[in-house]
Amino acid sequence: MSTAVVIPAIPVAKKPSEFKSIMAHILKFATLGLVDIIKYVPEATALAQVLFPEVPAVGAAGATAVKVATLIQNTVLAVQAKYATATATPETNAQKLADALSIIESPAITLLTEVGVNADTARVTNSVNAVVAILKNAQAPAS
Repeated sequence: MSTAVVIPAIPVAKKPSEFKSIMAHILKFATLGLVDIIKYVPEATALAQVLFPEVPAVGAAGATAVKVATLIQNTVLAVQAKYATATATPETNAQKLADALSIIESPAITLLTEVGVNADTARVTNSVNAVVAILKNAQAPAS
């Protein structure tokens, strides 16, 4: 069963002083959306094991893999949220991927290389695409 969040119309500012209250209104509903999204996010440890199976799940290497998986997941969510709130032009998946890679490519490659993973742009791109696929197919947890 899916529940949709209904967002009422956002008021238009007629004076500069009204801008603050309008932004508070937007933030209120953006926060509700983020709370709803978090229900579908997989656990970082499990995600790290899927993305980087060659890294042992325990120890410093495992902790680093979890950090990278979390970084990738959070970046994907942030980029998606950015485009969800943008009204200027419709986004493309290529634009979203480019935005995500511009944020995480360098730190992900550095961290993964430190723990012995042969990491490059293609590996990070594949990891981002995997996270996107996992999030698209995520099921809400049973309540």
